[in-house]
Amino acid sequence: MHRNKKRYSKKVIPTPIGAEKEKREEITKIHVINYDEKTFDDKETLNINEALSAVNKSNMTWIKISGIQDASIVESLGNFFNLHPLLLEDLSEIGQRPKIEEFGEYVLIVARRLYYDEIENELKDFQISIIMGDLFLISFQEQEDDIFNTILDRIVKSKGRIRQMGVDYLIYRILDAIVDSYFVLLENLSKKIDIVEEILLTSSSPENIRSINNLKHDVLYLHKSFWPLREIINSISRLELPYIKESTHIYFRDVQNHIIQIIDSIDLFREMLSGMYEIYMTSVSNRLNQIMKILTVISTIFIPLSFIASLYGMNFRYMPELYSPIGYYVVLVVMIFIGIFMLIYFKKKHWF
Repeated sequence: MHRNKKRYSKKVIPTPIGAEKEKREEITKIHVINYDEKTFDDKETLNINEALSAVNKSNMTWIKISGIQDASIVESLGNFFNLHPLLLEDLSEIGQRPKIEEFGEYVLIVARRLYYDEIENELKDFQISIIMGDLFLISFQEQEDDIFNTILDRIVKSKGRIRQMGVDYLIYRILDAIVDSYFVLLENLSKKIDIVEEILLTSSSPENIRSINNLKHDVLYLHKSFWPLREIINSISRLELPYIKESTHIYFRDVQNHIIQIIDSIDLFREMLSGMYEIYMTSVSNRLNQIMKILTVISTIFIPLSFIASLYGMNFRYMPELYSPIGYYVVLVVMIFIGIFMLIYFKKKHWF
């Protein structure tokens, strides 16, 4: 597995929209959806003025913006909806930590969309910012993504109760879609962990420890990006906004249950990876012990043989064996016998 290009240990510094405009190729797409229980209208455009002219303030409006690069779009939205300057400032920065902030009658929610790029085989993410008002909701995505396609389909085909409900139900569906996307990510992580675990049982290659460390970084970044969503859901109930109905809280509690499941899975993955790291270190240690055992056995066998060889290498004048015609062969047979005897003895003792 290739190492994710992000440096997870470093603090993410928010970057103004447009600061890296030259490096990104996404086109800003604006999708305006006006709907109520009986009517529906949508408009797709690349121009913010055309999009704002399509807003129907008497109906529920969802302005979905993807691939935002132009700061003037944020400014135009701020003027049209009379948004707080601090909200616009937060909205203009990418790379933020997930959070929820109240600005009078508006609420800003920032979340992270994480996914595995199967082509580059690495964990990637982008920011999703959401402004929630009384009869409107504005979502910003750093790049084009299909995470909200199911919600759009339900609105277009009037499936379920989404057309009968207000902004509170829509924000529930959006947060639920973001949370559900983490289940897909966890499934991919689980498969990668299983693969590394199987390889680890048969090999103690240094590549294994790199794979484990990469997975640990991915899980850690996933934990940092996902954990604040729990506080976001809790805060929605505590803010006591007039357009968040009491009947909708049960849906947010369902999302909270999903969040708890994901957090438990993330904690389980962290424990599994820690255990795999210990297995790897134990495997390396056992392999080293096995090598040391073999070297010790070889050294032990050659100790008496070296003693015999050194004894007859002293070249004293009156050593009778030196003048025997079969002395060399006798000593050689004795040395071979001693080596074989020690090998048989070590084998019976299961020392190797």
